[in-house]
Amino acid sequence: MLQRAEASAVLHQISALASAVTNEPKTDLPALRRLHIDYAHSISIGMHKEKYFLLMTLDGIDFTYCSATADRTKPESLIHEFMTLTRLKIDCIRYDGAAEFAKSATFKAFCVNSRITMEETAAYTHTFNARAEGAVRIVKEHIWCLLRRANLPRRFWPCAMLHFCRVYA
Repeated sequence: MLQRAEASAVLHQISALASAVTNEPKTDLPALRRLHIDYAHSISIGMHKEKYFLLMTLDGIDFTYCSATADRTKPESLIHEFMTLTRLKIDCIRYDGAAEFAKSATFKAFCVNSRITMEETAAYTHTFNARAEGAVRIVKEHIWCLLRRANLPRRFWPCAMLHFCRVYA
C-alpha cells in the first residue's frame, strides 16, 4: 500500500497531466472541472468497519478516486481530502438526489464555501448519474478480481480498492 507522501506525489502527477491534456479545442475560457460522485455499498465490512466508499470521477480525463468510510454522513470531508491530494479546483459536482448529498446542510455549505456548483439529478435514478454508477461497477469488479487473485479475505477490500484506483484507474 502506498504511503501518504507517495500517494500525494502520484496524485500531483495526475493533476499535472489533467491540466496539460484536454480533448477540447483551445479557448480562452478555462475548462470546467466536473466531479461525478456517488456512494456505494462495499462487498463486506472492512478491516476498520468500512461499509461504504465514495467514488469520485472527473470529466475530461479518465481518473477515478475512491475513499472508504464507515458511514455516509460526511461526503464533504472526503471530497476535501480528494481536492487537497490532487490540488484540483472543482467547479461542479454532479450527484444523485440521495439524502446524504441533497439534504445535508454541511455538504451544501462546503460547496458554497468552495465555490462549487451543485448539479443534482433525480434521487435514486442511477441512469442520470451514469458516469459515477458505471465507475462503481468497474471498481467493484476489480476489487473482486484483486482479492481473488491475491487469495485475501473480503475484509481487505479497502486495500484492493485503493490499489486499483491508484494503479489502474
